[in-house]
Amino acid sequence: MIFAWFSRQNRAALLLFIGAIAFNLLAVAAATWFLIESRSNYEAAAAASTQTIARILQRSIASDVDRIDLTLGVVADALEHQRPAGASPDFGALGPFIAREQAHLMAGSSIGVSDSSGRLLFDIPRRQQAADNWAARDFFRHLAAAAHAQLWVGNPTPGSPAQGPVIVFARRYDNSGGGFAGVVAVAVPVRHFHKLLEQASVGPQGIVLLRDADNAVITRFPASSNPEEQMGARRFSPQLHQAMASGRPSLTFFAARTGDGIARIDTYRRLSAVPFSLVVGRAQSDILAPWRRQLAWVLGFLGAFLVVTLLGAHRLWREMKTSGLAGSQAQSLLRNASDGLHVLDHSGHLVFVSDEFCSMLGYSRQELLGRHASFWDADLPPRELDAKVAAQFESASRTQFETHHRRKDGTVFPVEVSGKPLDILGRRLLFNSSRDITERRTAQQRIDQAIEALRESQEIAAMGSYVLDLQRGTWEGSDMLDRLLGIDSRHDHTIQGWAALVAPEDRVMMAEYLAHEVLEQGRPFDREYRIIRPIDGALRWVHGLGRLSLDASGRPLQMLGTVQDITARREAESKAEHLARFDALTDLPNRTLLYDRLAHAMSASERDQEYCALLFVDLDHFKKVNDTIGHQAGDQLLVEAARRMRQAVRASDTVARFGGDEFVLVLEGLGREPLQAGAHARRVADKVLAGISGHYELGGQTFYCTVSIGATLFRGSADSVETVLRHADLAMYRTKQGGRNAVSFFETSMQVELAQRTALESELRAALRNHEFVLYFQPQFDRAGALTGAEALLRWNHPSRGLLLPGEFISLAEETGIIVPLGQWVLDAACARLAAWAGAAATRELVLAINASARQFAQADFVQCVLTSLRQAGAAPSRLKIELTESTVLDNLRDGFDKMQALKASGISFALDDFGTGSSSLSYLTRLPLDQLKIDKSFVDDLPADPQDAMVAQTIIAMGKGLGLNVLAEGVETPAQWAFLMQHGCDAFQGYHFGKPMPVEAFEALPGRLARKHGATAPQP
Repeated sequence: MIFAWFSRQNRAALLLFIGAIAFNLLAVAAATWFLIESRSNYEAAAAASTQTIARILQRSIASDVDRIDLTLGVVADALEHQRPAGASPDFGALGPFIAREQAHLMAGSSIGVSDSSGRLLFDIPRRQQAADNWAARDFFRHLAAAAHAQLWVGNPTPGSPAQGPVIVFARRYDNSGGGFAGVVAVAVPVRHFHKLLEQASVGPQGIVLLRDADNAVITRFPASSNPEEQMGARRFSPQLHQAMASGRPSLTFFAARTGDGIARIDTYRRLSAVPFSLVVGRAQSDILAPWRRQLAWVLGFLGAFLVVTLLGAHRLWREMKTSGLAGSQAQSLLRNASDGLHVLDHSGHLVFVSDEFCSMLGYSRQELLGRHASFWDADLPPRELDAKVAAQFESASRTQFETHHRRKDGTVFPVEVSGKPLDILGRRLLFNSSRDITERRTAQQRIDQAIEALRESQEIAAMGSYVLDLQRGTWEGSDMLDRLLGIDSRHDHTIQGWAALVAPEDRVMMAEYLAHEVLEQGRPFDREYRIIRPIDGALRWVHGLGRLSLDASGRPLQMLGTVQDITARREAESKAEHLARFDALTDLPNRTLLYDRLAHAMSASERDQEYCALLFVDLDHFKKVNDTIGHQAGDQLLVEAARRMRQAVRASDTVARFGGDEFVLVLEGLGREPLQAGAHARRVADKVLAGISGHYELGGQTFYCTVSIGATLFRGSADSVETVLRHADLAMYRTKQGGRNAVSFFETSMQVELAQRTALESELRAALRNHEFVLYFQPQFDRAGALTGAEALLRWNHPSRGLLLPGEFISLAEETGIIVPLGQWVLDAACARLAAWAGAAATRELVLAINASARQFAQADFVQCVLTSLRQAGAAPSRLKIELTESTVLDNLRDGFDKMQALKASGISFALDDFGTGSSSLSYLTRLPLDQLKIDKSFVDDLPADPQDAMVAQTIIAMGKGLGLNVLAEGVETPAQWAFLMQHGCDAFQGYHFGKPMPVEAFEALPGRLARKHGATAPQP
């Protein structure tokens, strides 16, 4: 039987070791596949990284080149238009302008101007070399011979000592006859482009190279001491040579042989803005460094995994040996034991275990057998456990100690272990019994906690206890009560001594309460009152509680109770009550208290039949203070304004903060005559106006503040509080409309106007939801009479008032902000119409113009909104034209230029609407990417009779021609106007002479009608 048992164990061990080896081979194969796949991923990520860095650097360089080209164009245009024909430029006037433009350039850049002979006329910064001549420079010879103005970009050349090597960007400028007049050139230090390359994150051994048109190095990051890799060097790897020869704009490749001997993954990219190229490379050693760490980790893990699996197999074999005892009588005894019995050998390993011990730890018997005692003991490390087991084996008597066991789920619980060594089946084993003592420990902890809580409760609650002997008239208290009352053992502990502690204001109340409520009626003592502590004279609030103890006849013998300090609570309640009714910043009554006082004023007014007044005060341009100086300065302004308002009124009047920068003044008792009351209210309002308007020192800066005041009279409660406030608010709004810094009294017409305005605003919002807006199209024609497109004009198909023109609602839409979603609707509708026109031969070439409002154009996502509308509709960007007014663009020229450039790059064209009616500036006009100028209708109405309008129209046409822009005249209504404009070279026309704004169906039929007219040079009205 024993032989058969050992045979089964050997066969199981053999199968166990075979399984372990197979599992290890599978792990090695999985690790190998993981390492190969991981290396491929690292290399692919590095290639994508070099491509991204190259694209980012290309955009940065292109952005800088656009900035340089914009500066060159503006300066060249100013040189062409500033001087009279044949005269030299007046740099006394142009110098400051050129200096401002130079300030937009990169740090260290210089700008210079030469004449047609190459002589240097002007430069910034001054080099004081008047004899400088550019005649022999490549850029000068090239631009002097060029037929048209174009940007010239050169290879690196030596610059001034302060600049070092520079790259020259240049443009020519012409004289009034169109002939060559000279060159404007900007020299940008090569170090600027080096700083751009420094921003690239290419790793410790990566490189970024910028090469010129001859493939020579312009700059390299990081810099190299090797002459073959410095500026002017033309050495490159065979792979880079193949990439440059391929003609492709961008190529990513692996270069094993580079100039510095480091293998890299490189991306080559030709730049579009300049004749340069970029090479971005990341070293293979940098790329694979994380992979090599992975390799070391995986190899280490595999080794450890092999050792662990073999040791595990050995341990299982050992457990299989010990499990032979499972069928013995001892196992039956252990299974039925009530405590957690477990038997250990001399090495501290488990050989027998009871069902209760398995249940206690949450393991199965097979999971525990063969385990060392440290597997479940949570207190002692293995060495100390071995020593403890050895001590138990050496002890002749039963041993007992407390420790902690660890369950399978990780939880730890306390146990009491008792044990004794015994000889079983010829082996000396240690029989231990574990008893869970969690409940005993928990009960003891609860007792300890209760004692501690009882001790600390009076400390935490600031509560003391007392016993009052009513027969003797004395009392005794706890130590905490003495500290609370501020007394010591020498204090008089009689009823009179206690009464002396009570604040004088509460002594009568306390004496009456104690005598009548408590002693006579037998009610419990429950009262809040004030005391004065002898130790420091502090006034404190306390809450006293007490219960009477009676004798057999019902006479009070004692009163047992507590006293708690509630000063903090009472102060918090008082503060909370104050905060609920007063403004936290200005300490003025808030809106809640204002409503109470206003209601009280109405009641008093109705009783006394005297008028009251309400002033609604609003600080003008308060938001500007927060935006420019900061919110702390804004708070200072509010506090100071509140102080000045309080000084301007009587103590009986109310000054309240209504919210934000709005204040309300309630003036009571103004008399029974309305004229007298109004005069009094006017005097107070003027006094407030004079007191608040003026200079304020805020945040170290001086700020001038004015106010707008609205006033209304009221008597009695015929009008509600809300109505009176609304009347004053309407009057204040009228002051705002009239220019601010004044006082307006409420009139009934204001309410009618507000109602109409509110109704129109509500109808506008509903119109957007109900799709009540439509587009009308006014045709546009060229000089040959061909239909080129239309301007989309908004109409409101009002359900009751019929078709409304923009003049009846646009101003309100702009004021309320509805213009932004309304403008988006126009944009979406126009794009959808362009997409529909693209499907018909007669309309696919038409251009549709839409107007963008200032608020819509100022939106940060304006560019994205336009492009999204085009993409969703499937419309061609080249068929869309956006019309902007001068003020819309000039509000933020730099932001407007960037948005126009971004949309221009997508193919969208721009027209400057109402040209000549605003603050027209040739300098700004030349910098904007415009396609068309529109002559405002006001300059066309009196053509050709009015000589002044005729001169303006001719000037605008000539200016547009000079700038290469198309010129369109609006409002052409008569043949004489059209003939005059044709005679002076106007390119395009729009107006009633050619066609009124019409619905889409009528406009789409127009190309067919025009095609049937023969011999007509232009459509007739």
